Amino acid sequence: MTTTTLLADTIVVVHLTYMAIVIFGQLGIMVGHHLGWRWTRNPIFRIIHLTMILYVAYEAIEGIECPLTVWERDLRIEAGQIP
Repeated sequence: MTTTTLLADTIVVVHLTYMAIVIFGQLGIMVGHHLGWRWTRNPIFRIIHLTMILYVAYEAIEGIECPLTVWERDLRIEAGQIP
C-alpha cells in the first residue's frame, strides 16, 4: 500500500465521519429532545451541526463537488487505481 493510497483511504474515513456526524447528530437531536438529553441542547454542538448541514446544502445547490471527493479521486488517480 502506497502513501498516496493510504492518504486516499484516510480521506474516505474523514468523509464517512462527517456524514455520520450529520446523520446521527440529527437523529440524536430529534430523539434527545423527547428524552430530555441535555447534550442535544448544547449550543456549540447545534451550531457546528447546523454549519455542517448548511455547507453540504450549499454545495448541492451550487452544484459544487465535495472537496473531499475531489481530493480522494485525484489521489486514487495518482496511485493508479482509477484509469
